[in-house]
Amino acid sequence: ARLHSMAGLELTSVLDNDATKWETSLDGVTIVKPDAAALGAADVVLVSSVHGDAIARQVIDAGHGHKLVFDPRALEWAATTA
Repeated sequence: ARLHSMAGLELTSVLDNDATKWETSLDGVTIVKPDAAALGAADVVLVSSVHGDAIARQVIDAGHGHKLVFDPRALEWAATTA
């Protein structure tokens, strides 16, 4: 479905600060706590939220700022204007 095809990446987990969502799933993808292990396992952190700035700061503060962080809405806009 839609989550699996974002930006041509393989989506392996969704990270969310909301503990009530952990170990549930969204479109068949497990939602997990955005802890050091989850961030460390990620090749790319794709931020898709109205709270993108705060999420990016959390990723940077956790030492994973070198991983790509971008908003899929920007990718969708770029695809429609190309």
